Amino acid sequence: MSQRSYATRKPLKRKALEKLQGILGRTHVGDWYARTKELSGAIILMYHSVAPDDCAGWIDPQNRLAPKVFRAQMEFLAARRNVISLADLLGRIESGGDIPAGTVVLTFDDGYLDNYEVAFPILGGLGLPSTLFVP
Repeated sequence: MSQRSYATRKPLKRKALEKLQGILGRTHVGDWYARTKELSGAIILMYHSVAPDDCAGWIDPQNRLAPKVFRAQMEFLAARRNVISLADLLGRIESGGDIPAGTVVLTFDDGYLDNYEVAFPILGGLGLPSTLFVP
């Protein structure tokens, strides 16, 4: 039985989205839009794998985010968003509590080992809660 390796080259669309994400983060256009429209509510961000490059060949590229990009995203969230746990969000929904704009919940699906080895040290260092769903 042979093992399958995924291509490590990023598609053009993914590269463009990462560039756009960086521009929007630096210009704070999203913050301005949320304030202007008086938005509220939470966003749940779902991650799968944050494996280092040497392990990337074994993970579907659509499910993997490079650790460097993940760290940059988490640093942005720690500085500019209200990151709460999934349990906290559910409690607020059940009690009818306020969920202000900029509220974010972090989740991880599939239980990849890199969630523990790579993501959790980053999250812990920044004081960000997350939920891991293990199949």
